[in-house]
Amino acid sequence: MFTGGYVKSKAYFDKIMMPEVPEVEAEIAPGYYSFDMIDEYSDLAYSQMELEFGGEFRLAEKVTLNGRLSYIDLSDDEGYVYGVESGSLTVVRTWINIGF
Repeated sequence: MFTGGYVKSKAYFDKIMMPEVPEVEAEIAPGYYSFDMIDEYSDLAYSQMELEFGGEFRLAEKVTLNGRLSYIDLSDDEGYVYGVESGSLTVVRTWINIGF
C-alpha cells in the first residue's frame, strides 16, 4: 500500500483601514494597536508533503501483522512571527489484528 499527497498553500491579509474612534482610543491609550503594516508582515506560504507505505502479513488464518511508515515534511516558504517553521516527522506503527 502506498498513499501520498502534496499541498502548497498561501495566505495573507489585505491592508486594513481602521476607523478613527476617539472615545475608544481614549480607553486603550496605554497600548499601541495599529494595523497599518499588517499587509507587509502577514504573508504565509507553506509546502507540505505526506507519504505513507504499509503492508500486511498473514500469520495465521485470522491473525495478521500490519505496519505503516508515514513521512511528513513541512516547508515554511516565508517565515512569520515565530520564524521559519520547517521540519519533518517520521512515524512507524505496527499492530496485530486477530479475527474472531
